[in-house]
Amino acid sequence: MEENYLLLKIYIGQEINSSRGILYDFRGRIRFSEKENEVIKSLEDKKLVKIVFPYTIKSIRTLVTTRDGKRKSRKLIQQILNSDSKLLYELYTIPQKVLGFLLVNLDYAIFEKTRSRWIRDWKDFILHSSQMFDFSITFCQILQKHKLSVLTNDYVSSDGGRIDPEKYVIANEVREHLTRNLKLIPFNYEEINRSILFYIINKIKKEILPIKSDARRRNSLWNLLRVLPIDESAIKSLIGKFKDENITTAYSEIDNEQFLFEILDESRFEVKLGKLVDDFVSEIIRGRKKEAAIPMEKAAQPFKLHSELFALIGNFEIGLRNYLLKEMQTAFKEDKKEWYNQLRDIKLKGNYSPFKTIFDKLESRRNEDLRNKILPEDELIYYADITDYKDIILKNWKIFANKFGRIRLSKEKFEHGMNELNKIRRKVMHLRDIRPHEAKTLRLYIILELERMFQ
Repeated sequence: MEENYLLLKIYIGQEINSSRGILYDFRGRIRFSEKENEVIKSLEDKKLVKIVFPYTIKSIRTLVTTRDGKRKSRKLIQQILNSDSKLLYELYTIPQKVLGFLLVNLDYAIFEKTRSRWIRDWKDFILHSSQMFDFSITFCQILQKHKLSVLTNDYVSSDGGRIDPEKYVIANEVREHLTRNLKLIPFNYEEINRSILFYIINKIKKEILPIKSDARRRNSLWNLLRVLPIDESAIKSLIGKFKDENITTAYSEIDNEQFLFEILDESRFEVKLGKLVDDFVSEIIRGRKKEAAIPMEKAAQPFKLHSELFALIGNFEIGLRNYLLKEMQTAFKEDKKEWYNQLRDIKLKGNYSPFKTIFDKLESRRNEDLRNKILPEDELIYYADITDYKDIILKNWKIFANKFGRIRLSKEKFEHGMNELNKIRRKVMHLRDIRPHEAKTLRLYIILELERMFQ
């Protein structure tokens, strides 16, 4: 039993750093007890796990499961899921709306042990700004009790090696089983949009208002708005409530000379926004109206997922664009002329485009902004789309080969992932029907794998 438990701990825990494994030895200190270490050696002798050096630095050793170890671990997980009658009963002590948020909307395999300051998207904001976070801890602890979750540390090799705070890691097989077998009520279309609105208000406060240049501030808001399923009217309405309480000035739209708003009382702004989010989540959990509990397969009815997937893809595109720009500027020593001129050599594929090269396409879009008296983007690359990013990276593969190799992202796998992403993206953007397997593939494989390249 001890051997099975440790094998599971290694198998599940290694997802904290999927390409490098669970931390075993850090600067000469073994991360397992003496008794556990004896069991690990037995597992190693049976070729179920192996100790590896994930970095050139030799003061960090990690544990990963072998092919046989993975196979046995999956069987052990399935045995627990099939035979442990108390698991689902204990999970149902958590409100169904929370379970829906954690398993469908969030779809995370790794959960923070303490509230994070780093907010990646609207889901992170809702999780870390409300009682959803307390429920997420309970959720992880129940799974940990049943040996289906592991509390462990992430780590890096920089500065001679650093250990990050502990996080809960949940096996993918467990999440998939719970998604299929629990009765879940995920956030609906309106609730997702409301959550995105709160997140955007927070993002404007922290990232856009501090920008000193009016032009850059306007440009940042414009970039933000064009990847969102909400428009300025929603932001204006909410800021109007802040203005009524003398927390901010009135909201002035992006087309006005004096746009956005000023915060008159920052502490009250934070308190007010936090209360709005917590009240919103509390209301959802209590249930403002009777909603039928639905399995994951039925949650993805037409247009239910579009808002969420839109934000997910938009967030990925912004991250990829910033990463690409940084890498290309470094490679070309920030020579904009040389960096952008090489885009003239990348020909567009297919006969549908009126442009011959990526450069022609991006320049045309920039000129269209100028003709329409719209403040142009700071960088030409901001006019690119998913297929352009893919073609630029493929054309300059030597620049990215080492980094992508370290995360086991081959040229073929990268191209395939980007192509699949673009297929689903077109459906999302044009409000076509999204099938459950497409939404799941986008969350669990495409975005998860591709995002590793700029993390």
